[in-house]
Amino acid sequence: MLADVVFPAAAIAYVANLFVPLSLVLAMATEYGVYIYFQRGIISLWKLLFIVLGINAFSWFVGVVLSSMIPDRFIPQLPVIGGFIPFAWACFLSTVLEFIPLWFFRRWLAFRKLGLCVIIANVAGYIVIGITVFLCEHFQILMPR
Repeated sequence: MLADVVFPAAAIAYVANLFVPLSLVLAMATEYGVYIYFQRGIISLWKLLFIVLGINAFSWFVGVVLSSMIPDRFIPQLPVIGGFIPFAWACFLSTVLEFIPLWFFRRWLAFRKLGLCVIIANVAGYIVIGITVFLCEHFQILMPR
């Protein structure tokens, strides 16, 4: 039944994880790896795992709500890059939504290079989501039928 539901174009990058859960797992692993690289020795791995999962859950929920409010006519339907626009939007929005709350806790958590860490984690995560979704669609693997 999910295939009959129409999602707003701006929310496609967020909704893709529902249809290709592997993209979510790989993106979270990628973001966690980036956070480990930047915050190693400062924040324990378990604490960092819960920070990454929590901040991404917050970002996903707020991102879906905000993206669902954007009318489809504002998302250009370009032949080649049209599919990348929702991913670029989601990456930008997630970066902002994750940075702001983490910035408020920066002294308590003692983040190292917080801005760069959040940017790289999100860009890498959305690249992983995009590639995983593309490959799963192209080769018809792990897709509900």
